[in-house]
Amino acid sequence: MSASFLKLRTILQRSGYLQNYLTFGDGNQRLWDWERCSELLKGSNNLLWDTLLCGKTAKHAALEKLLPKGFLKECQNLGICARKGETISFNSISLVACYGTLFFMDRGFPSHAYFGDDSKMLMAMRPGLKEGRSLLLHSGTGVEGIGLCESPQVELSIEVGKSEKNVVAANLCLNSLNSEARVLIKDCGTAKDEYDLILARIPSFVELDGYKLPAAVSGGVTGRERFEAAIKTAGKHLSPQGSFFYVGLIYGGDDVAKTGKELQSFFKRHGLNTAATISTKLALEVGIPVMNQTLNYAHHASGKQPSELLAPLQKHFKDLGYTHALLIKGVAWRSQKSMPGSVLDLSSVYYGAWIT
Repeated sequence: MSASFLKLRTILQRSGYLQNYLTFGDGNQRLWDWERCSELLKGSNNLLWDTLLCGKTAKHAALEKLLPKGFLKECQNLGICARKGETISFNSISLVACYGTLFFMDRGFPSHAYFGDDSKMLMAMRPGLKEGRSLLLHSGTGVEGIGLCESPQVELSIEVGKSEKNVVAANLCLNSLNSEARVLIKDCGTAKDEYDLILARIPSFVELDGYKLPAAVSGGVTGRERFEAAIKTAGKHLSPQGSFFYVGLIYGGDDVAKTGKELQSFFKRHGLNTAATISTKLALEVGIPVMNQTLNYAHHASGKQPSELLAPLQKHFKDLGYTHALLIKGVAWRSQKSMPGSVLDLSSVYYGAWIT
């Protein structure tokens, strides 16, 4: 553990960085507002804000004077920032905060260290754990599980892809989590132990044949593949008294109750019951965020214009029987007759995200 990371929070607090950032919301990504705020900041406060949050290039020597000794060098070694001559930049990496945790995330598109509203929801749902093993799936930053490590009796395993490893490692340093905190960074698909708590922010965007979406968002050609894989992992590795908390999209037709029953059936096939909440129902139509985002990811992955991809994507959804995407969150546990689980559908009375 480096002392340079430990001193950073105090510097950010006393410069006003943290409270200024949180003015725009916990875990927010409001770049336009950040840049507007930058116009009102002066001197060193402005330099920290522009460089660590907005991704602007700074003079290396000037920034190094404000930050703990060795901090920028460690960030360079982790690939969090890049130096070019006398200047340095964090590019699309921003230093943000959510539920009291300070962390790096990538605000670029597609993100190489994803953090979104679904990540925030998973953090809000996450219970405390005094002892035992925990597993975090599909995290771009590791932040959803970091709060579990306050007790030395808790072991946290974080499964991440290659592009996220350095960001997760930096976030562990930011939050004083060294080897004594029993944190393991693992490659995806390597879980072997039994876990008392499993957390998953499940990638769920649909792919067309012929291109691959980034792992942080890809749900495969059905959009359900990673959801089903996460449930299968929980069914295989959850301890008898353990809990599996999840957030993601599930696709289906206009009949929400039918999709909810399909989801419950899949949990049951893997020996689990679930209590789930469907917070909103998004039509798979142009202009609706989930459709627009799917087209944007497809455009980036294939190089084709969204207008070229629209008809094939609409046909793909029709072939799958999908007309809507449901935003869903819940908890699952080993099947018990006394606790059969339930699905609450709020989509007919609310419209929003995971938080209505």
